[in-house]
Parts: sequence; structure tokens; C-alpha cells
Amino acid sequence: MNYIRHLNTFFEKASQDDRLNPTHISLYMALFQYWNINRFRNPVSISRHQLMKVSKIGSRVTYNRCLRQLHMFNYINYIPSHNPFKGSLVNMINFCTSTEQALINNMIKSGPSIEQLVGPSINNIKNTNNKTIDKEHEEAKSLGNEHRKFEEKAGRNIPPGFSEVETFFIAEKQPQVEAQKFFNHFRSNGWKVGGKTPMENWQAAALNWMLNSGNFKSTNPKTGNLNVTTTKDYSEPL
Repeated sequence: MNYIRHLNTFFEKASQDDRLNPTHISLYMALFQYWNINRFRNPVSISRHQLMKVSKIGSRVTYNRCLRQLHMFNYINYIPSHNPFKGSLVNMINFCTSTEQALINNMIKSGPSIEQLVGPSINNIKNTNNKTIDKEHEEAKSLGNEHRKFEEKAGRNIPPGFSEVETFFIAEKQPQVEAQKFFNHFRSNGWKVGGKTPMENWQAAALNWMLNSGNFKSTNPKTGNLNVTTTKDYSEPL
């Protein structure tokens, strides 16, 4: 297998094929890399996740469309697998050997059509895309529920460590000294709300502490409540 001659032939064909766009070429080069790793043996087992990563294709719809069209344009022979535990296969057409290319082309022509292999029409692709979006929404919702459960569980971990309290206060954009005050206050009374009721969720108590922090600030009656000037000249008579 002369891969330099193969690539030269491919790029020559691609430059004259107006049906191809940069995404097709990027996907083909990712497939070629798989073929190279497998020492140019056919067929090659492929992974959609890895191919999309290597070819920099972000959409599954675009990936499936380009893979199907490369098959239709006789650049590859795609053999999809409907088994989630078994990867799909691809026969890379060797552009260096005309005899081998002719054999593979005959195999492609005599085999099932790409519509029978891959199947989806435009409407099916849209439905698949919608199902993918719905699945992503469900996954995001599930992750959100798990995050809330994690926070609730963490809040019930009483007594918490000071590092947990400090991290929580910093995340809420509160000064570190408030975290220290909160921690010392409730540690001294055995983590009880109002000094009587055992605390159930320290994070909820911390949020209340932040809301009511203004009530804990002491006011100096001599300076806070009186209008005193510091520029008075006490050498003058009354």
C-alpha cells in the first residue's frame, strides 16, 4: 500500500469532484487515519465519537450525511452496525490499485443500496435530530436533579467542615469573615437553630445568615447615632 500515491490520487479526485466540501474531506482524512492505524487492512471498525472528534464535526446529522455521501460517491464502502456494542465497518477503497478498486466497486454495486444500509430519509433525519435534542434535554434535566440532590445531601452533612462553609460563602460572594462567624456561632451552640432545634440543612441556614447579616452588625451609639464632627476646635470658648 503506497499511502502517498493513494492520498495524491484522492486529492486529485476530490479537487475535480464538485459534490465534496471541506467536511467530506475532513471526515475522509479521519477515516484514512483509522485505516493507517490498522495497517491498511479492510474493513476498519469505526467509532462515531472518535471520528467526529478527529474530523472536528460537531453535528451528528452532518457526520451521518457526509459518511453516507462518501459511500454514495464511491470513496468508501460503509457497513453500518445496529448493535450498540459492535462498531460499524468501513472498507476503504484503495486508489493505488485499479484491480482492487474495481473489485470493491463491483461489491458496492452488487450489495444493498445506501438507503437500505443507512436508511434514514430527510424526515427520518429530522426526527432523529429531534429525538437527540429531546434526549439532551432529558439528560440536562437529570443532571440538574442530581446536582440538586447532591446539594441537599451536602447541606444535611452536619456538622460541616470549615472548608465546606468557606467555599459555600465564597461561591455566594460573601466575605471570608462571615463564613468564620457563621461556623463559630453554630459550632458553639451544637449546630442548633435558635439554640434549641437541631439544624437540618446548614446551607439553608447559611443563606439565612447572609440575608440577616445586617442585623448582627453592632452600631456604636457615640459615632453611629450622633452627628459628631471631627473638625471642632476645642480651644474656642463655649
